[in-house]
Amino acid sequence: ISVARFTTFVLALLGLVGLAFELPMVLLALGLTGLVGSKALRAGWRQVLLGVLLLAAFITPTQDPLTMAVVGLALFALYGASLALLVALGK
Repeated sequence: ISVARFTTFVLALLGLVGLAFELPMVLLALGLTGLVGSKALRAGWRQVLLGVLLLAAFITPTQDPLTMAVVGLALFALYGASLALLVALGK
C-alpha cells in the first residue's frame, strides 16, 4: 500500500467518523429551532437505530461486526443523549 493511498484512506475515515459524531449537535440545533421535537425523536428511535447501524457499517474500516456495533452503539448513545437534553430543555 502506498503512502498516498493510506493517507487518503485515513483522512476519509476521520472525516466520515467526525461528521457522523456531529449528530447530537445537529439534533440539538433542530430541536432548539423547533423543526423537530423530542416526541418525534422518541417515536422514530427504531428507524434511527437502523440508520445508525447502516452508517456504522459504511464508515468502519474493517468488516467485523464488533467494530460496527461499537461505533453504532456509540452513535445511538449520542442520539439518546441529545434526546435527553431536548427533553430536559422542554423541547
